[in-house]
Amino acid sequence: MRMSAHKRKIHVRTPSSGVVVHFERRAFPAPTCTGCGAVLHGASADRGISKTEKRPSRPFGGVYCSPCSRARIRASSRV
Repeated sequence: MRMSAHKRKIHVRTPSSGVVVHFERRAFPAPTCTGCGAVLHGASADRGISKTEKRPSRPFGGVYCSPCSRARIRASSRV
């Protein structure tokens, strides 16, 4: 059987002392800031919601944290 990177193999012992292989879906890591690597608050890694609900609707929302996005906006206005 071909393994996917999004699933992990778990060996489960049954009551009849046998072993069965289960495949469990791995959780996606929390979204991180591109600039500093901090965890983004307000951005979700949920699968069941739409892309527009996963991230804030401000400029650089879902890509940079608020201090990094503030610095980017200041730097772009100075140029």
